[in-house]
Amino acid sequence: MMFMTPHHDKSLPEPVMPALGERLAWRPEPQSPQKKIIQGPELWKLVDGHAFCYWDRWFLRLAVRDVNGLDGLMAHFEALRRDYQHQKDAEVKLAHGLDLELRLRDAGLSIQEVLGDVDAVDEKLAAKARTKVLEQAASYWTPPMQFRPRVRLKARSRSGYWRLFPISPAGDAAQLQPLVDAVPFHAGRAAMDLAMRLEKRIHRANIAGLSHAKRLALLRAGVTVIADAMECTDDSFGMFGQLFGDIWRKYLAVPWQDAGCDATVFYRDLVEFVTWEDYALVDDMTGYFSGVAAADVTRLEGIIAETVTTLGSLGFEYEATRARGLRIELWVAHRRFDRFVPAAREFGTQGWRPIERMMECAREAGRFSLAGQVFEASGHPDSYRDLRSKRARPDHLEARHDHIDGDRTL
Repeated sequence: MMFMTPHHDKSLPEPVMPALGERLAWRPEPQSPQKKIIQGPELWKLVDGHAFCYWDRWFLRLAVRDVNGLDGLMAHFEALRRDYQHQKDAEVKLAHGLDLELRLRDAGLSIQEVLGDVDAVDEKLAAKARTKVLEQAASYWTPPMQFRPRVRLKARSRSGYWRLFPISPAGDAAQLQPLVDAVPFHAGRAAMDLAMRLEKRIHRANIAGLSHAKRLALLRAGVTVIADAMECTDDSFGMFGQLFGDIWRKYLAVPWQDAGCDATVFYRDLVEFVTWEDYALVDDMTGYFSGVAAADVTRLEGIIAETVTTLGSLGFEYEATRARGLRIELWVAHRRFDRFVPAAREFGTQGWRPIERMMECAREAGRFSLAGQVFEASGHPDSYRDLRSKRARPDHLEARHDHIDGDRTL
């Protein structure tokens, strides 16, 4: 396959997505004789048997103008990805640049050796490189662009652990997915019809009569298919949100232990799915976490901590914040009061609801000074507390908080 685009041509063979951390083996192919315009992924040149594409040429031409070389270019995209408007294109180009650095290192070649003396001083090429790399959004992607870390992590959150389930949900997903793929986009009544067809197909499988392992697989498949369908659906009527909520509740109610599912597999799959779910379909896990056995709380804490570390190391701060919020919900569910103030300090002003949940939990336990400490540790301005938490602070607790000194022991 010569190139990938944001709108991938399904008539072309689909490359295999590597796991996170695995190198993507790829080689640019020569341009088709029928194509006259260079898009970027086509073969540019061979240097000591190592193939380089036109994206490489443009990146390298910009790198020789920067005192920090490719590192300077990568730093530019690292900064740009923090702007949501430019995030996708910045991550696409960052992924290709990092792959180029690795290929240069493996080949033992310098930027100058690959670029050549003529291209290194070609100002016309420099102008084109600036346009392609710095000004225009990438339209034709190399495999590293297509399979950038965000794509790999999101794919893993949707189905990456299925092979470790007692029964893989892949078979059920294969039965449901054609309903979604029938048309490119579902809008209006078509979206409602799709939601009803998915619901009927899932419930037609006679959920109640299935083994625990089979129910776990079927419902987990439904969760992913519905979440994926949101990306090609106009859910103005809210049908998909309702359907997802129904299937999600049924999935969480399955006794996964009796199904023979490993605890680490189940919880890691759960944590990553919730962290990468894009449409606020999963609102609050506190109720579910309250039923988690005490012996599994430490396991869950470790899984969430690993998730936060991985996301932070890759620069996915928004998703890392969601994982931190999930950990707060776990601590609230099990009243780990000793974790509240450090958690509020770490979470800071990145959101309000996790802070509010800890404050509510502390007040309900009569620990009013702890609620105040949580708020102060979060760094939110006083006006934020006044505006956002009045609805969750009954008048009698408000008055009591003003007069009480210390916590009430329950």
